[in-house]
Amino acid sequence: MGILSYLKAEGVGPVEPLIFEPAQRLNIITGDNGFGKTFLLDLSWWALTQNWAERPAEPFQISQKKTPKIAFSLFNGSKTKPLSLKFSNRSLSWEKPEKISSMPGIVIYVRADGSFAVWDPMNRVLSPQSGADFTPGIVFSKQEIWNGREGQIEGLLRDWVRWQERRDKYTVFDTFEKVLKNLSPPDLKPFKIGEPTRILGEVREIPTLIHPYGAVPIVFESAGIKRIATLAYLIVWAWEEHKIQARQSDRKEERQMVILLDEAEAHLHPKWQRKIIPALLEISECLHSELSLQLIVATHSPLVVASGETIFDPAKDKIFHLDIKKSGKVRFEQMNFERRGTVDSWLSSDFFGVHFPGNEKRSELIQRAISLQESDSVSKNEIEKLSDQLKDILSAEDPFWIRWIIYAEQFGVRI
Repeated sequence: MGILSYLKAEGVGPVEPLIFEPAQRLNIITGDNGFGKTFLLDLSWWALTQNWAERPAEPFQISQKKTPKIAFSLFNGSKTKPLSLKFSNRSLSWEKPEKISSMPGIVIYVRADGSFAVWDPMNRVLSPQSGADFTPGIVFSKQEIWNGREGQIEGLLRDWVRWQERRDKYTVFDTFEKVLKNLSPPDLKPFKIGEPTRILGEVREIPTLIHPYGAVPIVFESAGIKRIATLAYLIVWAWEEHKIQARQSDRKEERQMVILLDEAEAHLHPKWQRKIIPALLEISECLHSELSLQLIVATHSPLVVASGETIFDPAKDKIFHLDIKKSGKVRFEQMNFERRGTVDSWLSSDFFGVHFPGNEKRSELIQRAISLQESDSVSKNEIEKLSDQLKDILSAEDPFWIRWIIYAEQFGVRI
């Protein structure tokens, strides 16, 4: 079974052409809103599964001169020739491949709206179809992940309690506990699971987590904790169902998982963002010692990018960036990953382009001050006026003062 190794899109999306050659382990994608990070994840999901998580990618307008194409290949130990599929202007749909040389293992797409898409070639429960129409992929809404979808998933609330109350039968609970602990926020200490409890208006037992201030039913937890608990559950559930289906069909379990994660920082405190990528990469070890993981992450957060500093390996990891040229065209390119140490350094890098971190007014005044310093004709009055404005915005410890005070004193202005 393979992982995504090559993806090219022509005539569709904001980048023309879009060429994505992901690394075998970690892939980080950065860029401003509207440049195509989610679109790239949608294309990656389609290349891996031949299913769209939601609306299919379509060209903005039909052109008779150029046919939109998507080409992709999966890596299963050796490189394969990319398979190219065209968009039909007549049927307004993409071609279906007759045969794919390599199929992916388990694929999980964590979407920004809280829904999850899951693909498992062994899990026939995922598809309501059968025979030649069988497509082992499905999208679960946030509510379905928690409360279940009949015949396909019991849901977090039921499975958590069922696994916990029958730990002698469901060893999966130990795995779930390990994954949840691994993803725990550093400021709350490792998650400790409490006893299920009844709450007002519910006939079900509700899982709880233990905090220093007491036990909290999971339905009352913060958005960040819910997101992490949902992620932990869905990954463990997908792996457990895969093992069951493999055993029932007398087939060997997969040793490959791909996780696509959109807006990795969503709902997470900065301390948590600094941990998320290493924590996700360690999940495979909790599931199986031989399971390898390809992680493709889209993020707006410098802290999420910085979290990769301690584990980034150029031999098996890559970072990519989307930005816009002066011509107005969006470009997508692989960048060098440099260890920068501080968030301010990441913010001022080409990945985020915030050259003067802080509030917008501070950035504006510092840019004006630098422009004055570079000017050949500056008056003392201009220096005094800008110095007064800087006093209103900059803190006494702001590092820019060192540069400005020396400059202002040349004009007889004392700060």
